[in-house]
Amino acid sequence: MSKAAPPKPSQHLEHPGQKHHHGFAGGRKSRRGMGEERGCRRRLRVVLLGDMRVGKTSLLSRFVQGRFDPRVHRTIAIEEMEKEVTVDDERYVLRVVDTCGGERFRSLRQNFYRGTHVCLLTFALDNLSSFCNLTMWREEFLYYSDVPLGCEFPFLVIGNKADLPDHERAVSDLNANAWCRANGDVPYFETSAKEALNVEEVFTAAVRQFQEVASRNAGSDWLRRSGGMATLAGHGRPGSVIRDLRDVPAGAQVDGQSSQGGCCR
Repeated sequence: MSKAAPPKPSQHLEHPGQKHHHGFAGGRKSRRGMGEERGCRRRLRVVLLGDMRVGKTSLLSRFVQGRFDPRVHRTIAIEEMEKEVTVDDERYVLRVVDTCGGERFRSLRQNFYRGTHVCLLTFALDNLSSFCNLTMWREEFLYYSDVPLGCEFPFLVIGNKADLPDHERAVSDLNANAWCRANGDVPYFETSAKEALNVEEVFTAAVRQFQEVASRNAGSDWLRRSGGMATLAGHGRPGSVIRDLRDVPAGAQVDGQSSQGGCCR
């Protein structure tokens, strides 16, 4: 049975709420196996997904480059960065994809969903509409990444801008946690790219979430298509910007995909 097309973003009015820090339950055992040897770097592809202006680019810059720029421009098309991390004594290279949230970039970002290991659904705590659109983003990702219906996939939810004052908050942690429980007990973090709150913890949790889901779904089609947890042999330079499609000429091939003139400029 074919999948139904994902819904369009909904429109909601914003209203104030209360700020509350929420972290991720830690303390998991190290998982080796997966056919990898100790000391090898493993590569995971992580996608940041959500509405425009929720802080995805700032989260990526804080995580990879350790900096926050309040004047950062919204992402045009797609940007990728890599960073090497150690989780439970295992080395990983995370390739983090910062997607454009605009509707006109839908066809472009869909090309980057396949082969993803973890998806970070992101909203801004002062923007109710961005929270209400999490369902749309989740369904769009599952539809275009070819994850089979009913198959478990590693998601995390990020409520960004936790540094804002209480009166500017539009989404309570109660509502955010309720959404996460209703969508498969998805881990939830509240972060601040500006204050570096829970940013490192989110990406550490992303690795562990993939490990746990992959161990329960070792024979699944999406895991096989994503290449499992690939071992690296000098792929890229961790910490470097891999791609910003604003700099790719129209018609050029990027990872087997042709860049589109116009929307990338």
